[in-house]
Amino acid sequence: MDRMVIDTSDAPEIKIANIHGSLRLKGWDRPQVRVDMELEDTLAMKADGNTVKISCESGSLLRVPNDSTIEIGSISNDLVIKSINGPINVKQVNGQISVKSIGSFNVADAHGNINAKHIEGSLQCERISGNANVHDVDGDVVLKAVHGNLNLSGPSENMEANAYGKVTLELEPEPEGIYNISTKGSINYRVEPFTNATISMTTKGGKIRLNLPDNKQAIKGETHEFVIGEGDSKVALEAAGNIEISGSKGTH
Repeated sequence: MDRMVIDTSDAPEIKIANIHGSLRLKGWDRPQVRVDMELEDTLAMKADGNTVKISCESGSLLRVPNDSTIEIGSISNDLVIKSINGPINVKQVNGQISVKSIGSFNVADAHGNINAKHIEGSLQCERISGNANVHDVDGDVVLKAVHGNLNLSGPSENMEANAYGKVTLELEPEPEGIYNISTKGSINYRVEPFTNATISMTTKGGKIRLNLPDNKQAIKGETHEFVIGEGDSKVALEAAGNIEISGSKGTH
């Protein structure tokens, strides 16, 4: 493995044109970018003012300042990102994506699965070919097309998500938040205790069932709406298959 180090500011702009392999990207508290590449003589890196430009013909591990702004072109394999506060924008990843404890994340085209946890800003994905697991987003969640299954849990300010497979929800809706979720499969929503939401449901070929501690019933018809708590947030669910709402003890 070969290594290269370049001095930067505490918050540089890092532009990664392409990585031919997997990329692991981690923040640290040094004003430096350090690249460990799998193969020697495969890295091109230069600094231009506060901008660092990188491309690599092999898999790489990058250490960057915590407050870096990241722009990535193409990754031919997997992408792993941890502990970066600045915004991260990615055009295309041909493998799996795992992001954790970052500021905000935007990816245009993800060809594999995506796992995202503890996002302090927003999360936006134009197209995900595989499954998506998203937990704990402080900002908005926008998933325009998830071609596999979708698992959403924890808080977010607002949400728009469209899937093709099974959707599993354990949301913590914010007051006045708007959550629109649709799928060509089924939806299973486990309502957390102390939720305050107006929940509307539409199925185009399945059944609607409520399985709450104080409200158990099979709904006749394709639409239904009910209120939990004060009903402050708005949750709209649309599925081609079944919709089931369940809740643990303590759900009001």
